[in-house]
Amino acid sequence: MSCYKNASVLMHAGVAMEDARSALAAGRVGGGIGLLFRRTVAQSIGAVLEQGPHILRLASRRQGPAPSTA
Repeated sequence: MSCYKNASVLMHAGVAMEDARSALAAGRVGGGIGLLFRRTVAQSIGAVLEQGPHILRLASRRQGPAPSTA
């Protein structure tokens, strides 16, 4: 279960940003800004920064080599 918890933590900031964007578009400025200053968003950003090198390594491995132009 911890693998799901850890993945979820990485998504909090992204989800909060999208929710804040929607709130701002609907004219709920205070609610939109409030979404960005939750403790879970700070934890998420910290987790992304901590796991950044690992995430980049996995992303580059998944993309594979660039196609040849010859």
